[in-house]
Amino acid sequence: MWLPQHFPKMGEALNPLFRSTVLGVYKMGHRAREMMAEAQEQVQDIVAEIHAEDDTGTAGTKGATAG
Repeated sequence: MWLPQHFPKMGEALNPLFRSTVLGVYKMGHRAREMMAEAQEQVQDIVAEIHAEDDTGTAGTKGATAG
């Protein structure tokens, strides 16, 4: 029957561990979201460059074959 006596002490001892765990998980999630946003932005930039190259390349080809 010693277990009920120690629950409050165990809770006090484990509270910092739980807090740091929750904080760490929150920070990791935030960093993961930032990394995904950065990767998505880079992919969108690459796709935009490809579309721009296609647009200029197609316009140049049409002008060369027409003339």
